[in-house]
Amino acid sequence: FTKNEEGYVRNEDEVAHDLHSILTQVFQISYEYVASPFYVAGESYGGKYVPAIVRKIHVENPQAKIKINLKGMAIDDGLIDPYNQWDYGLVMYQVGLIDEQELERVSIQTQLGRRAIELKQYLLVSFNDVYNYLLTRFPDAFGYYVPWVTAIVGIALANDIMQSTVGKVTEIANNNYKILIYNGLLDVIIASSLTMDCIDKLQWQHADKFRSAERKVWKVKDTDTEVAGYLKQYNSFFVAWVRNSGHMVPADQPRSAFDLIDRIVSD
Repeated sequence: FTKNEEGYVRNEDEVAHDLHSILTQVFQISYEYVASPFYVAGESYGGKYVPAIVRKIHVENPQAKIKINLKGMAIDDGLIDPYNQWDYGLVMYQVGLIDEQELERVSIQTQLGRRAIELKQYLLVSFNDVYNYLLTRFPDAFGYYVPWVTAIVGIALANDIMQSTVGKVTEIANNNYKILIYNGLLDVIIASSLTMDCIDKLQWQHADKFRSAERKVWKVKDTDTEVAGYLKQYNSFFVAWVRNSGHMVPADQPRSAFDLIDRIVSD
């Protein structure tokens, strides 16, 4: 523990280093669990830290004294590739949130943002969190966060936000770990169509076979009258679209979220 602000992590490699250190210590203390199947899951910014810690475990395991029994990862509405996931213009236009003139302005700002990312001027690109295009304000529960904690951590990682974890996700996929990426269909900030654009650009060994796989109607139980969403799978790579859900699927559709996690950890 330190009160020195230099103690805050600045990028996902530092995040992964610290998390791996914590996990190693946990398994040293509770060694009886070290052989248990281990999965990493997260939402939103989990698109950054989940692939980071999974890759770290994968890289460290061969020479580690404590070998974590890593099986896979799950990411809910995750920010993986800002360059491709934040092209909001058509997403907002198609649901009527903006008109043609506003679409043109948004498209200009998108190109400026992409250029800043290309130049690695990450701090020039900003955003607002719109978690569900049916809502006009944040749920009351969001007010329970402590503002000063969020502010300090956010400042330290400000330069990290616009950086991609595509390389890490690709490496994880190429090593045949289970991967679940799922998205609420009502999300704006991480829109499902933009997440699919990101996934379709992944250059992994089974990319072509995944793209040609059939997307199927998904129900939590076959006897359900309601469709939970849609599911696409090739081998151990799963992608799901969740109906009636915004950015935070476990909060909006807990039954559907549980079923998705259960599918990969029970297989």
